[in-house]
Amino acid sequence: MKSWIRRVVLLALVGGLAFLAWRWLHPDDESLIRTRLSRLAGDVSFARGEGSFAKLSYADKVVGHFTREVEIALGGQVPELAGVHGRDQLRELAMGARAQAQQVKVEFLDVKPAVDPGGLDATAVLTVLADVNGEKNAVAQELQMTLSKTNGEWLIRRVEAVKTLRR
Repeated sequence: MKSWIRRVVLLALVGGLAFLAWRWLHPDDESLIRTRLSRLAGDVSFARGEGSFAKLSYADKVVGHFTREVEIALGGQVPELAGVHGRDQLRELAMGARAQAQQVKVEFLDVKPAVDPGGLDATAVLTVLADVNGEKNAVAQELQMTLSKTNGEWLIRRVEAVKTLRR
């Protein structure tokens, strides 16, 4: 009787480990999108006193998360990002921002991705929290990002501010 119970427990344990290994090797699209956005937040962020090589590679790391024809429409919140069209313009803005700011910390909070039924497009609604140069008043803005699956990778195609109600 005890050997039968051991076999069932061992089989359940092996099955559980196989399931976890499968999920780790083949994550779902929502997990891939969350990972992409987490990497973007890390790549946009930088600390004081970074080396020259880090400054040079900054813009390329940032634009690597976006499609070639990216559109960013944040309206009046960030005038520089009111109408960005394409990676080249985004790269220029990223280099300019990197040259002017001493440190930036970006976090994406409450990321809610939703993949379209076809599996090639997705939308993610999130709140971005940005602290520039250690100022006491961090910028918080709700965003909607549209992503496209290109060569098996989720890339950001459009970013727009979500209009919130104000009194």
